[in-house]
Amino acid sequence: MGERGFWQQSYDEESWENHADNVKGLLTQLVGRFPAVHWDTEPGAITGERLHLTERREGPDITGWSLGHHFVSIEVSGTPAKVTIPPDPILVRPGKLRSVVPLLFWMVYRDVIYVLHAEDVEKYHREVIQMKKSGKFETYLAVPYWEGHAPEYIFQVISSLLPVIGR
Repeated sequence: MGERGFWQQSYDEESWENHADNVKGLLTQLVGRFPAVHWDTEPGAITGERLHLTERREGPDITGWSLGHHFVSIEVSGTPAKVTIPPDPILVRPGKLRSVVPLLFWMVYRDVIYVLHAEDVEKYHREVIQMKKSGKFETYLAVPYWEGHAPEYIFQVISSLLPVIGR
């Protein structure tokens, strides 16, 4: 089974629907705050539908475009399970790190949301832990909670990036 099939089989329908709800929630805020930006989403990101294994899904959940230029990418992740951050670390799958810059993470937990920069996640590429989910082991990078920012931070970063590209 390929990597895409592995991940699709590791999560149940409720997990896919929760992810779609988190992507839609952030997308609604982005469109409201930055109406001149064109926001794209990856196939399945806002529908919760599983992709056929032949379909391509290579990019982040959300990408922002201004004046025809890609200026930001956002991965949406997290878990509805009870997680206590702090002191627990923020867990990011290494496969979520992409070469697109800037890349931000919108990490949604039951009681809190954190924003991370990809550069801050990459600093912890050796802080690897494994957890068992659905009978399979998943590898995560353990990012200390102090690297996380409050939700408003993502909108500040996006605002700071827009003047470079233009509005």
